[in-house]
Amino acid sequence: MNWVALVVLIVVAYFISSFPSGVVWGRWIKGIDVRNFGSGKTGATNSLRALGWQISLLVFLTDFSKGAISVGLPILLSGLFFKQGGQDNTPWAVLPCGLASIVGHNHSFFIGFRGGRGVATGIGQVAVVSPVTILMTAILDIPVLAISRYVSLASIVGGILVDVFLFANIWLTNLDPRYLAWGVVMTLYIILSHSDNIDRLLNGTERRLGEKAKPVEPEPALQTDEKLRK
Repeated sequence: MNWVALVVLIVVAYFISSFPSGVVWGRWIKGIDVRNFGSGKTGATNSLRALGWQISLLVFLTDFSKGAISVGLPILLSGLFFKQGGQDNTPWAVLPCGLASIVGHNHSFFIGFRGGRGVATGIGQVAVVSPVTILMTAILDIPVLAISRYVSLASIVGGILVDVFLFANIWLTNLDPRYLAWGVVMTLYIILSHSDNIDRLLNGTERRLGEKAKPVEPEPALQTDEKLRK
């Protein structure tokens, strides 16, 4: 294992994934800051509610690419840095790079460590590591979204299904078993990023697919300051 190369790739993964696509495309194309609407998140779902499906698709593809590049680089460079002495440590390089990618997306250096929830970025990672897992997951997860119309629920279920199918593909496609550890870490982190959605799902107040995002209400302290200035 070339530890210097790994650290460099982790840093690269974080900063690539810190690109705040929802903010950049929303401001550039429509002059709207997506953080001022709905959940305040910068990912494809809140972009759909605040900016429309065209920009949401662009945001999704950008975030997907961030994840794909972040894990694709250690795989592409594995022969130089991670396959040494008869050992292949590529899966152990992919895990921290993948985690750094999700952290970069969810806590972007460029926008005060705010961001999205990591779903599209995670999908991009899985598409590189095990494309067949994405296909198998989509077959079961798309109906969950279509029936419930809860993107958050479909995201959580999809993360769990990814791990199930990664486990299955250890036998079906000879996938390296160590990638399952990467998948579990990604899923747990993405589920944690949906903690507020889980609360709303349990309370019956979660927004469904197709609902428009409302402007974010100012915090009480900010409202008080505004009244004092008046």
